[in-house]
Amino acid sequence: MQYKYDKKYQQKLEEILDFVRSYNLDPKETLFVPVDQESIFYVAANYFPIALPHWSRGKGIISLRNQHQRGAHIYEVVFNSTPAIAYMSNRSNEAETEQVIAHVFGHSHIYKHNIYEYNDDAILDLVRRALEIYEDKMQYYSPEELDIIVDTVNAFWNLIDYSEEIKSIKEEKEPVTLYDQSSRKKFEKFKNIKSPVKTFKEEYLEQVKKQQKKQQGYGEINILRYILENSPIEPWMKELIEIELRMLRDVMKKSNIKILHEGFASWIDKKYMLEKTHDFNFMHAMIMDSKVSYVDLNNPYWFGYMLLSFAEKEGKNIPEYVKNIDDAELIAENFTEEFLSFLLKTIGEDTAPDNYDEYIKHIEELKAELIGKTLHYKPRIFIDDYSETALEQFNYEVLKTNNYSINKKLKLTSLDTLDQIYASNTLQILEKIWMGPIVLRYPKIKK
Repeated sequence: MQYKYDKKYQQKLEEILDFVRSYNLDPKETLFVPVDQESIFYVAANYFPIALPHWSRGKGIISLRNQHQRGAHIYEVVFNSTPAIAYMSNRSNEAETEQVIAHVFGHSHIYKHNIYEYNDDAILDLVRRALEIYEDKMQYYSPEELDIIVDTVNAFWNLIDYSEEIKSIKEEKEPVTLYDQSSRKKFEKFKNIKSPVKTFKEEYLEQVKKQQKKQQGYGEINILRYILENSPIEPWMKELIEIELRMLRDVMKKSNIKILHEGFASWIDKKYMLEKTHDFNFMHAMIMDSKVSYVDLNNPYWFGYMLLSFAEKEGKNIPEYVKNIDDAELIAENFTEEFLSFLLKTIGEDTAPDNYDEYIKHIEELKAELIGKTLHYKPRIFIDDYSETALEQFNYEVLKTNNYSINKKLKLTSLDTLDQIYASNTLQILEKIWMGPIVLRYPKIKK
């Protein structure tokens, strides 16, 4: 553990590390780097310490700068690299810095132990390589032309499958069958069933059809992967899209444990504040805490902290508990009538929301709504084959693009009703990568 450029905070860091370890935290090796406010805006808007340039990230920096001018303050931005890197605002005072160090150790404990946390030590090197390629290509392309790389991944962010690693582990296991082939034959003989015998020609045609469907991608749900494998765009652009896709996948995986992350980091930093800060430092720590831990079920700092505090009251070992859950599980296990009573006692009846009784009455609906917010909706879209002339009679809406003709036509089907404007914008972006016409059908809204 190291606090760069400051021996005073290095000593304090080691004291805080001993403190969090006394509560059974086991943080990942972490590097603390003090930086100016503009650097904080940069890394926060980019999601990572470095990233490909894109207009949306510049817009994010401007937005964070405006929020800061209106009184908001980002105290730290932490990344799960190896070692973990915490960019610390150099405008924080001593009390704030100490509490933020404890807060960061909470994040770092989850980085090291939580089963849902991404673990991708290669991603920073890949992004550095992507930047080198990008800077070289700026000699030949405008920023607007290069924007298509990030545009493509952003357009498909909610179709990224985070479970590929889990799926591959499951596929390595031996398949479980209820009976083997010999048992099946005995059963058919017992039932006097004769298996139809296929001719060589029938078997051959069946295999040819399967192979054709596979080659043409029919049924494929990883559409972006199929497009990259079969697009005529240059290999360097495919490589940059792949790297950006991998980076965003890591970011989105982390979003499923946002409440857990901020709640646990707040859980340990509050213990530090109450036990180790006094007088002037305690008051400054309280002021900082009030800025981020305001009472709101949509505030991950406060809501996560209260859920974990309730779980602790119920006897759970919190540093162990946070290793095996995500946000949805945290809410599902703890958001009960007893939890709401615990909230009321904590915040006081005078500051309780006016509709508190309604919360109690409709607790299951509220729980379902809160869990729903932690889950990312993914439309069910796949590559298909169909006659375009018969689409209207089957109650489909149809969107088409025809600006490019280098590649073959790509037909897509969605099983879910889509927002027409968003779907149309997405197709226009994908068409630039596919370099051919695209047709998308989806069910009409029932009136």
